[in-house]
Amino acid sequence: KSYESILSGYDPSRINAVILLTDGHNDDGDTSDDVDQQTGLINEIRQGSTGEESKPVRVFTIGYGSDADMAALKSISEASNAAAYNATDYSRAMSLLRPLADAGNAKAQNYVGLMFDFGRGVVVDKTAAFGWYKQAAENGDASGEYNLGFDYQAGEGTTQDYAQALQWFLKSAANGDSSAENQIGQIYENGWGVPVDDATAVTWYKKAADA
Repeated sequence: KSYESILSGYDPSRINAVILLTDGHNDDGDTSDDVDQQTGLINEIRQGSTGEESKPVRVFTIGYGSDADMAALKSISEASNAAAYNATDYSRAMSLLRPLADAGNAKAQNYVGLMFDFGRGVVVDKTAAFGWYKQAAENGDASGEYNLGFDYQAGEGTTQDYAQALQWFLKSAANGDSSAENQIGQIYENGWGVPVDDATAVTWYKKAADA
């Protein structure tokens, strides 16, 4: 879906790229068609990258965890003249992500924020992490919105602000992030910047559980 979204809004004046971060687990629970899905994706990427009316979208893949199939990720990336990275090689991952983040890629901005937040290949810098989360959130990335909300709630990298935290959690929840829904439940259960409201808390917890 991310590839199709970038393709439909293709802008030759900008970097058109998708970042695929995976732990190798199959979300649809059906491994029988994995090879067919991979082959179909590779063919689609190749077709979009050739011809006079081509719309080349670079697909950068980042694998993490022992189940990530780096050979498969490499074949997907190479089809779009991009590269595959192992997330344990943080310096290489940053060399890929930072230029994309600087160019306005919201996913990359969130990932760079995470690297500064947890010291992945860089010195921990909560203020820098907050700044990158803010850029990602303002560009509409659901994970960035969640992480920005969390920083406001915890006062990490910025001044604690429960109103801002709730605002960004609500935006993240509207974009389908169940973790944000759970955080909103906690806000109303504990009365963080709002009156305690158990009924509203339960409503948000239920949304998160049903996601």
